[in-house]
Amino acid sequence: MCISPTGRTSSAETGSGGGYENGIEEDVVERRDLLYYDDGNLIAGTLDALIQHMTPSGTHYPDRVFTFAFLLCSRLFIRPYDLLQRVTRSFQIQHRNFVADDGLSSSSSPSPKFVQLLSEWTDMFAYDFRDERMMRNLKDITQLCAATSTDLRHSVGQIMQGLIKKLSTLDKYEAMLARANAASAEKQADGG
Repeated sequence: MCISPTGRTSSAETGSGGGYENGIEEDVVERRDLLYYDDGNLIAGTLDALIQHMTPSGTHYPDRVFTFAFLLCSRLFIRPYDLLQRVTRSFQIQHRNFVADDGLSSSSSPSPKFVQLLSEWTDMFAYDFRDERMMRNLKDITQLCAATSTDLRHSVGQIMQGLIKKLSTLDKYEAMLARANAASAEKQADGG
């Protein structure tokens, strides 16, 4: 997957052939909403388009492989806090549109899929949520989702409990490593 933070994508990045012709680079496409596929597989896109692709809707959910790869690679271009904020903003717009349209069925609500994305994120990259801004944003958006149904309220509770347990385990592991490193340094200082 090739991410272009500026939205500038050359044909060499898209796998469409081309790239350089007679030693001169072909025209560079300047767009912010591009996704490139090869044989049905997403291979590249602008940061904005990839964020939009990651944001679930009532009818779309990104596959788990994409979610993992994007969450891992996107931090080269955007801080996890900023990514969560942008995905949340996109979800909030969808949620407002869903609520405003009384004719929609609950099966097309974006909330369950967004809760699923948050569950996967907290499961795969729990460390991201050590940042207080991430936790605050997570709490705010999960409260909005939990208010939509009792099933989501239960799911949100499980996400938060699981995340707190993982972060607690990480803290204990880091404390154990710090003690081991201190003991090792002390032993080396004593000449042993």
